[in-house]
Amino acid sequence: MDLGAKQWIYTVHGDKYSIVLTKFMVLKSEYLWKYSCGGGAQMSEVRRTVDRMMNCEDILMNFVVADEVKAGPILVGAERVRDWGDARNDGDGGMGLKDEEGSRVREVGLSSRRTEHRKRRGDCIREFHKVLGRMPLRYNYGKVVNSAGEQGLCLKGGKLVFCDQYQR
Repeated sequence: MDLGAKQWIYTVHGDKYSIVLTKFMVLKSEYLWKYSCGGGAQMSEVRRTVDRMMNCEDILMNFVVADEVKAGPILVGAERVRDWGDARNDGDGGMGLKDEEGSRVREVGLSSRRTEHRKRRGDCIREFHKVLGRMPLRYNYGKVVNSAGEQGLCLKGGKLVFCDQYQR
């Protein structure tokens, strides 16, 4: 919350978190159903926001789960998890990460434009809050990991390394 502007914003904190990326989530199928099909007119409207912005599906899923459990997410670590969809991998790993001309895709998605990406995610949070009429996200301060940094692995020079440690 930006108290000066009196609005919800998207920020990153090293000591607390209220959102987990969907590619790292393990959750009940009931939450997937509510996200995709349930929730009535309000959920339909926020799903349209996700479609229109082509972003924030993870934030909406965190809204759905937090609204059900009335608590923040629990971050659990795993060793050597490969993120095959991360464009920072050498080669495409058989995933077809090439553009129409056959060139490798390096910077993909809205997250490659950090400043604009965070602003748009803040816009999503404000829209979800407005439409749903509540803020279900809750901070969690405990972790079952060494850190909250990215833990996806990328293939570099024939070796698996943490993607966030890769220098271009």
